[in-house]
Amino acid sequence: MQKITITTILTILFSVILINNAQATIYKTISSGKIDNESIWAPSKPNMRWGFNDTIYINHAVSSKKSINIFGHFIINASGSLSSSKDIVVKEYVYFTNNGKLYAKNFIANWNHKTCVNNSSIELKANFENRNGTFINNGIITIKKAFINKSVFINNNTLKVKKNFTNKKVFSGTGNLKIDGELINDWSSNFQSSGEITIKKKLINKGSFITTGNITIKKDVINHGNIEFNNITIIKGDINNSWSTTFISNNSLNVNGTIINKGDFNVSGNTIIYGEVNNKATFNNYGNTEIVGDFHNSNAAIEVNNHSGANLYISYSLENHNNIINNGRLLVDDYVRGNGDISGNGYLCHSDGETDPTIYYKGNISCNLCSSDPLPIELIKFDVTSIDDTQVSIKWTTATETNNDYFDVLRSEDAINFVSIKRIKGAGNSNSVLNYTFIDKNVENKTYYYAIKQTDFDSKNTMSDIVSVNINNNIEPNIYPNPVQTGGKINIDFSNNEFHKIDIYDISGKLIQSHTGHNMHEAINTDNLKQGIYIITIQNNNNISTEKLIINK
Repeated sequence: MQKITITTILTILFSVILINNAQATIYKTISSGKIDNESIWAPSKPNMRWGFNDTIYINHAVSSKKSINIFGHFIINASGSLSSSKDIVVKEYVYFTNNGKLYAKNFIANWNHKTCVNNSSIELKANFENRNGTFINNGIITIKKAFINKSVFINNNTLKVKKNFTNKKVFSGTGNLKIDGELINDWSSNFQSSGEITIKKKLINKGSFITTGNITIKKDVINHGNIEFNNITIIKGDINNSWSTTFISNNSLNVNGTIINKGDFNVSGNTIIYGEVNNKATFNNYGNTEIVGDFHNSNAAIEVNNHSGANLYISYSLENHNNIINNGRLLVDDYVRGNGDISGNGYLCHSDGETDPTIYYKGNISCNLCSSDPLPIELIKFDVTSIDDTQVSIKWTTATETNNDYFDVLRSEDAINFVSIKRIKGAGNSNSVLNYTFIDKNVENKTYYYAIKQTDFDSKNTMSDIVSVNINNNIEPNIYPNPVQTGGKINIDFSNNEFHKIDIYDISGKLIQSHTGHNMHEAINTDNLKQGIYIITIQNNNNISTEKLIINK
């Protein structure tokens, strides 16, 4: 599917209206000046007011000391600029496109506006508010105070906000986001971004918050909803995960503060926490996690799960008053205290491999203690790289091997559920550097996670770190037929069977239909779609694509 271009977007927005208003006047500037100056306009100065459906082109520098209310079809061309000492307000039923420069105190996309598109530069001395309809940013927007989105905002380039950022409905896109204040994702709202995000103050999430790009948060994270981080995440403050919430980190997580967990807390990849952890619900570790502080598992906790192949290293003490299931490696450099149960098939010891940290423990322990942890291999290198769109190279190097029977190359699509795709014989015993290579030729357009599982001759095993690789061959969903007759079916073909979400919006930005699924082919009825132009957005494999959809009689 070919991505929609700016020219196509403008054609979508203007074509129907222009056909229905064949007698509409086109106004344009012929020189720079004040917006109320008759001499800068041809054929005459437009009288913008309610019901104005004509087209205006700004080709020069146009300014006003008063607020500017925009009506009709308003286009700022690349040679033009529009500035106001006060507000610029996009009024009801307006199509607005900025290809030049816009300066104002406040910018307000008012109730019932159609679509606003910024392809160039917007600079605001105060606030931005998108009240209704769809705003698409393909340029650079700089806001000296607050950003409020109450509808649909798609950010495909750069958005800079000096104060607080508040999303009350839908925010998505591939662009970068820099916020000097707090980011507040309100109740029942949806935030999804694949760009790079920097937040200088708190992240307060009350809805759904998903990132696939790198994110840096310089203060606390307060979660009352669902958070999913899928790339490098740096949090320089604390994390407070509230009751009945979900926190997921699928890649690298670095936390400089403490964690209070009252919900469902899940980490995979490499995690380091420079503070204590207070767990009062469920804590799942699927990767390599280091806690430079104490870990408290309280009476109110459901359980701690250190999963098979995972490593949980606690620099200070582990206080357990409930239940810990340890099927990985649990290392504690101070003492294990408390009276809860520690069960599982994993290994529990001091990081020196000899000292037993449980000598003062009053609870039941059924997992393996220090003496049962052989170190059969010394893995000094593990690299995973994409060769092309169909092959992945997996290479690892050992410095020593003791009693080593074989390696399993493990692969996963979610960093949780792994399957073995290749078994390679080990060297048994070796003190030489040995290199191993395997080429995975069965890959698709998605992100994969790999790990090496080593098994010795008495069936004990160890796990490597988890490494991810993204295969992106830019195969986008195919939509047909388009146009389609009212009542007909829209067919959408996908290149994979990963989860996808299909949303159909009318030209005002109102969500008309929404579909989710995993099938490689979807057929959607159009019985409830009237004749007209719609925008269809598809989220698949961490990609978001947008295309116009035309419904004919």
